[in-house]
Amino acid sequence: ITTASICRIKFTTKTVSNNNMTRNIALSLFSKAPCPFKVGQLWHLTARLKPLGGNYSLAAADSELQSLINNIHARGFIKLQPAPILLADKKYIYPWLRLQQYLWQYYEGICTDCSYNSVVAALLFGISWQLKPDIRQLLAATGTSHLLAISGLHVGMLAALVSYLGGFFWSRRVKNIMLLPSPYFANILAIAAALFYCAISGFGLPAARSVVMLVVYSCSKNLKINLSLIQVLAITAFLFILYWPFVIWSKSFLLSFGAVFLLAISLSGKLTNNKSYTSYIKPQIVISLGLSPLIILFWQQVPLYSVLVNMLAIPIFSLLVVPLAFLVLLCFPVTTVASFFAHLLDKLIALLFVFFTYISSLPYSVVTIINNDMLVYCSLLLATALFLLPTGFPGRYLSFIALLPLFCINTTLLEQGFFRVVFLDVGQGSAALVQTRKHNILFDTGPAYPGGYSAGETIVWPYLKAKNINKLDDVIVSHPDLDHRGGLAKIIEHVTIKHGYTSATGVFRKSIERRCIAGYKWHYDGVMFEFLWPQEHSIFKKNNNSCVLKITSANNNTALLTGDIEKKAEKKILEYNHADKLNSRLLFAPHHGSKGSSSKDFITAVAPQFVVFSSGKYNKFMFPHELVLYRYACVMGNNCFNIADTGTVIANETKLGWQLLSWRAMYPRLWH
Repeated sequence: ITTASICRIKFTTKTVSNNNMTRNIALSLFSKAPCPFKVGQLWHLTARLKPLGGNYSLAAADSELQSLINNIHARGFIKLQPAPILLADKKYIYPWLRLQQYLWQYYEGICTDCSYNSVVAALLFGISWQLKPDIRQLLAATGTSHLLAISGLHVGMLAALVSYLGGFFWSRRVKNIMLLPSPYFANILAIAAALFYCAISGFGLPAARSVVMLVVYSCSKNLKINLSLIQVLAITAFLFILYWPFVIWSKSFLLSFGAVFLLAISLSGKLTNNKSYTSYIKPQIVISLGLSPLIILFWQQVPLYSVLVNMLAIPIFSLLVVPLAFLVLLCFPVTTVASFFAHLLDKLIALLFVFFTYISSLPYSVVTIINNDMLVYCSLLLATALFLLPTGFPGRYLSFIALLPLFCINTTLLEQGFFRVVFLDVGQGSAALVQTRKHNILFDTGPAYPGGYSAGETIVWPYLKAKNINKLDDVIVSHPDLDHRGGLAKIIEHVTIKHGYTSATGVFRKSIERRCIAGYKWHYDGVMFEFLWPQEHSIFKKNNNSCVLKITSANNNTALLTGDIEKKAEKKILEYNHADKLNSRLLFAPHHGSKGSSSKDFITAVAPQFVVFSSGKYNKFMFPHELVLYRYACVMGNNCFNIADTGTVIANETKLGWQLLSWRAMYPRLWH
């Protein structure tokens, strides 16, 4: 996978540190030069590896789990010194991926001016990483993301076409039939075609599911065993789980198998005279409603018009888009003809996306359902199960009653004068959400990297969305380093910000930007906020000029958020503020726990009961430093929380003081 300045590759090792070791590792190469790696090549290179790990927070992308699902054993990045050495180019290794690369490069070459090549890449070859965020959002808003997956629909169409044509031509000669009956030959061809399509698409789960189901069904027919669609699906699911148990956590597995299960349900039951409803309209309704609990659980939203959109889009994809895509492949030997069909396909997709854009612009095209109460999800599952019962089944219409909890908005608010601090797991960076009864303040916004990653998009905004927060009263960027302000660019795309405080200039737009200056204070819901640093005419820059915020509740519970201040700034803060002013029970440790911060005098003045370090797992700076942990006496008790180990930390104020909860303690991993 290649973007502007980063190349991501999956390697299978032969030796690691001169030891025979076969492992799957995902590596990144940061370089402006084109990605030099190709499928089947053997390389000798130096890389910095890290064990599996990821940010662990509410609604955040779970890279650790995804790595296990994809059978990745480690991650890391390639070092340019010493330079990687190409040892051999074994073209016979991974021939299907080689063919996929060749076909896709050929397609791009004959359709260089096409606007929707990324859509064709996903449709034909399962290459979804090229899809732009706006296309992904449009597909999600219309409930049509499944159309670009190499699904059973596409595989089934190809298998059916090849089966029909193969059986037809095979039966033209009597000798052929005597050698092998036409149905057997047609089945073999269908499986071969499906397997070929699955191979060049990278063996994606939906496509692989379709192939295995086809094999199971064909075997049962040849053995004269009658299996229903649900039985074939159950056998296929068992084989998948037996081969790789981690697949049961895959969203693709749940949605793919769930859709086929719902399709089987929709096709069962009483026969009606209205065949168009039974065979086409009813399955769309059943699948859309049946998958809604999973969609809400995964993405907290439901595309309201998805049934109507799919009723139009599925026939167009089935009868026009997919056949045209296959026709382009068949015409590859004749470049001019293939180019003509490729451009025709591009125009057709463009028209479809005009329709999708119109639908997404309609009112309530996407209904957001934010409620993290598991009882609500259980009621939604019950309502869905009741609704999918056969017509006339007793209690079926009670499903509408079971839906009522969905409309009960969770309005649990903090008590007046209390506040909560959520230290988000953003890796090597900083982001903390402070909540009072009716206000939300974000202190730092997490990191962003040149390769396109932003913690604001993947960690902070998902958490805000899951908590139904679309407005921030204050955003404080302690200082302009990228690990503290990097996520801001993505956050402002989703939420409105009333005030933006920072120690630098140009971080926020001028209309909302304010400087954090020592002595400035304000109140929200009985909770006082006060900047203790920097001074108005501070001589420091960057780290030592970080905003330092103290928060005091009505019950005199306190928290101190410090940015990246180091010993020089700590010394000045002690000079300008009395020790009682700094005293805080909860401390967001300065500069991620670096050796050059958290001086003994500063720790003595603050005298924290709980200390939270924000650092990345296996970070190259070795934060928090062992000496700093010793200063805080972390080795003597459990009052220290390193987000790299605990995941997101939630500090709840109670009448008895602070109660700190870590995400990994609340939701432990089975494999840990």
